[in-house]
Amino acid sequence: MTDFPTTRGSSLDHLRNVIAHIDTCMSAVKSHDAVTDLINVDPHQSGYSQAEEAESPVCEAIVPPSTLAESVMQSCEDAMLVLRDFSCVSCNPAATRLFKCHSATLRSQNFLKLVSKIFGVEQHWVEEIVDRMTRGDVFSFDLERKTASSNMWCEFSFQRIELEHEEHWLVVVRNISQRKNHELELIRNCEFLLNTINSVPEPISVKSSSLDLVLVNDSFCETHNVRRADAVGKPAGDLVKSETVGENAYIEREVLATGKKQATIDEFIGDDTDPFILSTYLSTFHDQTSGKPFVVAASRDVTTELKRENRLRLLASVFEAAQE
Repeated sequence: MTDFPTTRGSSLDHLRNVIAHIDTCMSAVKSHDAVTDLINVDPHQSGYSQAEEAESPVCEAIVPPSTLAESVMQSCEDAMLVLRDFSCVSCNPAATRLFKCHSATLRSQNFLKLVSKIFGVEQHWVEEIVDRMTRGDVFSFDLERKTASSNMWCEFSFQRIELEHEEHWLVVVRNISQRKNHELELIRNCEFLLNTINSVPEPISVKSSSLDLVLVNDSFCETHNVRRADAVGKPAGDLVKSETVGENAYIEREVLATGKKQATIDEFIGDDTDPFILSTYLSTFHDQTSGKPFVVAASRDVTTELKRENRLRLLASVFEAAQE
């Protein structure tokens, strides 16, 4: 069982309509009681005709709450059940299709125990749901039903309502298997991407249009001595120590604006290491789904290479001076 999110499905919009209509009906019932008092007067009194006229529209407005709720439930595509004392007292055809049983079966046993049996959850889950219902919380959660052929994910939403002066619970169950499969596919793609960039020995980072880090590989974290969780979502300037951070931010914005690739060479100061120099290649990537641009930076440590070049230049200058 997953954590209890606060979001609820569209079927709860039907719930709000049910509650609003029930409130209207209760108001109409109170108005009808007042009209009845007026009716119990002498027919020859002037107030009789007024009471008779007022009674007609009020009576037409009165709809039994249970009938109204049943009508809304029957028209809903998601599974909907009404619980009283943890037992189902009403359900729509979508619920019988989802749980693959007759309505009489749903009504003959404790709903939470039935769900626990179908989805294979433990007793502490039932106790947790009972506790939340006792407190009167509005909550929802996801459960997975594993079968030999396929897995099914369902989202359960619980809302306390009052019908005919008694406390009931409206439960909306949505089949979210397709959404969960998409989420799992995204997770697999993200893991594949991370494994790919982590196999690259050079530091790689991706920044958003606001120049906040959105992706870094292991080499980037090791080079700058930061954790991935601390790096993602923050500007690189807050994590790395370099005198050219401000200048690089200007270059990165230019890369985002023009789409032209550029290269930089920067010296960084490590916490417990000697200064090192990175040559960074900057390019842009446009996400096809959101259309947002990103800056991709691939770096290479050129500290040893530049030191070697400096020594060669020094030797060359000494040789030239000796020849003169």
